[in-house]
Amino acid sequence: MLNCMDDINARILSDPAAFVADTEKAYRQRIEALAERIAANREIQIILLAGPSASGKTTSACILIDDLKDLGIHAERVSLDDFYKTHDKMPLDENGELDYESIDSLETDDIARCINELLSKRKTELPIFNFTKKARETNTRTIDIGPHGVVIFEGLHALNPVILNQLPEDHLLKLYISVGEDYRTNAGELLLGSRNIRLMRRLSRDKIYRNSPLEKSLHLWTNVVKGENRFLIPYKPTADEKLQSFHEYELCVFKELLEKDLKKLPKSVPNYDRVAFILNAMEKAAPLSPDFVPEDSLLKEFMKGGKYE
Repeated sequence: MLNCMDDINARILSDPAAFVADTEKAYRQRIEALAERIAANREIQIILLAGPSASGKTTSACILIDDLKDLGIHAERVSLDDFYKTHDKMPLDENGELDYESIDSLETDDIARCINELLSKRKTELPIFNFTKKARETNTRTIDIGPHGVVIFEGLHALNPVILNQLPEDHLLKLYISVGEDYRTNAGELLLGSRNIRLMRRLSRDKIYRNSPLEKSLHLWTNVVKGENRFLIPYKPTADEKLQSFHEYELCVFKELLEKDLKKLPKSVPNYDRVAFILNAMEKAAPLSPDFVPEDSLLKEFMKGGKYE
């Protein structure tokens, strides 16, 4: 795997389409291998997929579902976001703001109920959270996976013991996804770390899909990191499998999508030190048009035109 910026730039400048294709193929092969291990173990019925913000949980789950279906296994995805509490029941952080990163923001007993029903009855009724109304819908989603299907529950808290302690150990696969790599100079010096790569992804996603100003996303990032450190990182070692979502060419694409907007930010915005790191790395990256990114790429989770939107 390439993470040296000089080598990456050389491949971008020589044959960008081939470089993107090689990167995408390598990631798909990692998921295909995971799907084959799951298919070979018929005991697995529930996959708990956890990972930090902008690690690619949703798209990776969708790709895994496609690969499992190719192997003859019915699979479904459930987002833990649908188990959010109504805003009047949400915990507050130290600044008095709603704390979406806390495990206490979720109806954990309801998550456990749904998983246990899937294990025992192979079907359950799932809530649907309406983020515009900031409350659950009155209707539910029925999920029926039959005798041999699997369900992927994905979210920040999927490996949290508050949930796991209510579940039997059998039939579970605990999966952790993260960027897991960084960009370095030719001399081996750190250019952009994995957490800042995820921030870069999140800034692009929030701008495109949530019409959110970069300033707001940067303000929220502090609490996002606190939530990861408190509610996710301690449980990473409990995962049965780990999936690495770093895409070698991504800095070059996000340079095209974000650099101009990042340069307009005043130094007074929250987490500007991280913005400075990202801009410094972008200056050393060759540009790559988003048109090169295939529609089924994990990176499309953070830009327009994805298959899994």
